[in-house]
Amino acid sequence: MNSRLERVWMKARRCAIQTCVEVKRTSDAVYVRDSKQANEDGYTIISSTHPQWREFLAAVALESSAGSTEAFSYRSEENGDVLLSGAEGTLNYDAEEWSAFLDGVREGDFDLDPASVS
Repeated sequence: MNSRLERVWMKARRCAIQTCVEVKRTSDAVYVRDSKQANEDGYTIISSTHPQWREFLAAVALESSAGSTEAFSYRSEENGDVLLSGAEGTLNYDAEEWSAFLDGVREGDFDLDPASVS
């Protein structure tokens, strides 16, 4: 397994609060969850392939208030929350959580090595 791929959930380095966008990278997929949205069944976790993840990171790096990629769609609500949806469900992040995620995207916290993409 590539050394940059994680077996644990990670957050952006600039995330200063407990609940941020959490990402888990494996050799064949990327998973996203929100720790504050745990319920009796566990977490809602949405996923993408590596190429879909790269497409998503490129889209959110543009910092538009809404967008759609092959794996995910996202939009900002009037209250500043961001809804991130995938085939498995929808995650709801507040403005602070999403801002920390965008900082992480810009700083490469969630990038994949080219060799890790199948």
